[in-house]
Amino acid sequence: MKLPRLLIPACLVACVLVLLPTAHLAAQEKSSTSINDLAWIAGHWQGEGLGGKFEETWNKPFGGEMIGMFKLVKDGKVVFYEILTIVPKDKSFVLRLKHFNSKLEGWEEKDKSVEFPFVSASKTEIKFNGLTFKKISDDQMQIVVRTQRGDKISELKFVCKRVKS
Repeated sequence: MKLPRLLIPACLVACVLVLLPTAHLAAQEKSSTSINDLAWIAGHWQGEGLGGKFEETWNKPFGGEMIGMFKLVKDGKVVFYEILTIVPKDKSFVLRLKHFNSKLEGWEEKDKSVEFPFVSASKTEIKFNGLTFKKISDDQMQIVVRTQRGDKISELKFVCKRVKS
């Protein structure tokens, strides 16, 4: 099957994503983090990456969870979407995401998602196993996704700015 040129970078990201081992905190440390400690990522963000422009939006915590959306646009066309959640799991949190093409056809199996277990949080950094949010300022954030293809480990960095209404 031949993939359209636009989808190749996005498919590579989704297909080669391997959660790399990171230090895990003791259960007691994990349970001391509240969903409200992660709320600083809430808002509407935009930036450039994967050969196009993207936007990522996170809602504030509600019901003990957070939900977000990512959209990549290249040459004026949507390449793919992601729906993201941060939810409680085992006295900690997990960030889950599902990919969809521009027709909202899912990439992962119906009952599957990509999971990033929570590692740690501070006022300027939220670490999940394989994904990190870094607060540069109140209006700028960097998202780092670690990937592995064969023996090669890479970091995809997305710098984004808060969109003001």
